[in-house]
Amino acid sequence: MNIDKRLAEALRLYRQGRLDNALKVLQDCQRAAPRDGRVEAQIAALFREKGQPRQALGHAQTAAQWLPQDAAIHYLLAQIYEDLAAPAQALQTLQQVLTLQPGHPEALHMQGLLMADQGRDAEAVAALSAAIRARPGYFRAWNNLGSLLRSMGRWEEAERAYREAIKLKPDYALAHYQLGQLLRDLGRREAAMASLERAYAIEPKRVDTVLSLGNLLRMEGDFDRALKIFREGVALDRPGEARVHLALAFCLRERGDVADGKRAYTLAARRVPGDLRAALGEALSLPAVYADRAELAAVRASYGSGVASLLDRAGQWAGKRRDDVLPALQWSNFYLAYQGEDDLALQRGYAQFVYRVLQGVAPELIDLPPRKLATQGKPRIGLASSFFTDSTVGHYFKRWVTGLDRTRFAIHVYHLRPGDNAIAAEIRAHAEVFRDLGHKAPGEIVQTLRGDALDVLIYPELGMDSTCFLLAAMRLAPVQCAAWGHPVTTGHANIDYYFTSAAMEPAAAQAHYSEKLIELPGIGTSYPRPPRPTPRSRVELGLPETGELLLLPQSLYKIHPDNDPLLGHILAARPSAHLILFQGRHPNITGQLHARLKRALTAVGTEDGGRIHFLPYVPRERYLQINQACDLMLDTLHWSGGNTSLDALACHLPMVTLPGAFMRGRQSAAMLEIAGVPDLVARDAEDYVARVLALLADPVHRTEVAARLAKGADRLFDDPAPIHALQEFLAAVTSGAPPAL
Repeated sequence: MNIDKRLAEALRLYRQGRLDNALKVLQDCQRAAPRDGRVEAQIAALFREKGQPRQALGHAQTAAQWLPQDAAIHYLLAQIYEDLAAPAQALQTLQQVLTLQPGHPEALHMQGLLMADQGRDAEAVAALSAAIRARPGYFRAWNNLGSLLRSMGRWEEAERAYREAIKLKPDYALAHYQLGQLLRDLGRREAAMASLERAYAIEPKRVDTVLSLGNLLRMEGDFDRALKIFREGVALDRPGEARVHLALAFCLRERGDVADGKRAYTLAARRVPGDLRAALGEALSLPAVYADRAELAAVRASYGSGVASLLDRAGQWAGKRRDDVLPALQWSNFYLAYQGEDDLALQRGYAQFVYRVLQGVAPELIDLPPRKLATQGKPRIGLASSFFTDSTVGHYFKRWVTGLDRTRFAIHVYHLRPGDNAIAAEIRAHAEVFRDLGHKAPGEIVQTLRGDALDVLIYPELGMDSTCFLLAAMRLAPVQCAAWGHPVTTGHANIDYYFTSAAMEPAAAQAHYSEKLIELPGIGTSYPRPPRPTPRSRVELGLPETGELLLLPQSLYKIHPDNDPLLGHILAARPSAHLILFQGRHPNITGQLHARLKRALTAVGTEDGGRIHFLPYVPRERYLQINQACDLMLDTLHWSGGNTSLDALACHLPMVTLPGAFMRGRQSAAMLEIAGVPDLVARDAEDYVARVLALLADPVHRTEVAARLAKGADRLFDDPAPIHALQEFLAAVTSGAPPAL
């Protein structure tokens, strides 16, 4: 038998994918030449190709023993060790390869990947760089070097590595995808979109690309394109997975298709029984806009049943992998508080569910190992948020960082959203420690926070961001606090204190909270006075040229159905008035509210008549100019304006409000009291309508009210008293003394 010819025949069959035929030829060779290392190596390679590394191992070991100087055979053996999850043996074998052939590119590449898996980052970078030097066109090594550098936080070098991989292989979908992920994490969304679009065009059936591109489109407000990509991608979910199904469900919900979203969650739950994310979506999905009060009541009852069901099932996730469960628990019941009722029991119920799940998968996260508060040096005060941006939270709470006395406190800030902005930069400049964690998984964030050994951890909001709401269930510092960026109790047993505004809380407010209330003076913070832009005409701003303009600037989910009769009566009684609102995130949501307002007008015997206007999103300067151009702001029931009210008052725009039962519905009333214009605070719904109509009928009176606002609004802004009170609380609580507030 000519062994060389038979080996060539086996290789030909192997390359054709005819593995069983190739094996028969090699077995013939083995019988004919029982000590030929080449035969053993080919048999090993064939078993490895068939996904049978255990059968391959012995043949590869024999081949390496018989041909000890053959670097290729040792490399094959290293690959098999890697397949068998034996990294130590793989690395040892790779060292033999590199002794035989020092510039072996594949061996250096594998060595770098295995070292990276072991956390030997510097050595891994050196190995991957050596692989590239050995083969400058090694695009896979460039891509993997980029991923390693990205994991190390070396963003610019990572981007260069990804771009080098793409330059070498322009149709390399994985590199385009990885670059898109990096750019997204850096907040460069436009560039990230271009990279992910390219990856999707090259390889549209890659699940990770479908998810990343679809989710980025959703975050950018392009729900329809995201929906199309997710719908096309659901077929890509492998058996036992429902990742695209879940992304589709969430997109439908955020688009305003809540019923379809719940059905999609149900389908995902059936596809993967016991999927935690599907269970949450099926039980707890809430709409942004309700058709009427009856729908709100039905949804609330269903939500309560969902919380009870989840509590009963909490034990079924015990023993699951922590790194699988924590991302699934990144859930926020954001829309619940807009229903206008006491949410304490429901919030506690959901918080207990999260607590029980954590008990089953990560009990070490619930309690902090015993540790005394700092007795030497400055107390370490941490603030964690995804909203250190040009947002309500950013404007309200940035001075909780920039205004604290750095000689008394070591301020640690944890920025949980990718990307930088002016407010984050200002906060970064004043923090002793500033950590960008927007690209980190929950487990990594927990490790970082605990590693910093904070004395106090403050969440400026809990309820808007799903990551923070999960973290709040854990004990990451001896003292943990929430503030009113999302003004409703968290229900979490591990949140000890809740900062609020003394002026905004009703009597007996403590009954609404699971946390101990800490009431700060004034509006609770030192809010920077908004700028006064140059006024613009109605025409320039795209507003109606005639009639009175009633500004209702709240996000559409804030506009409770109880507002509808008031708005209907006002517009019916004042045919010249126009209602100015802003569009929702999707036309579905805007359309749902518009239809409801039209029904409210019909109920009082009048029609829309083109007097309800939904403006597109505008930059803040333009928004303030719209305030200046309007005649009156209408505050919303149950959840009043906060940031929007301060903007209106800074623009000297009169505003009528009706205080609610909870702090979140009393913000504007407190502001008007502080500004010295309490006569804009109504006693009841009838009085609200009467005060609005009186102001619309009397331009002179409106001018007089605006003048009083111009004089009194200064008391709302740049007030140092809340920051002083906050510092005294922090000093007391870190000294072990009970806070005096």
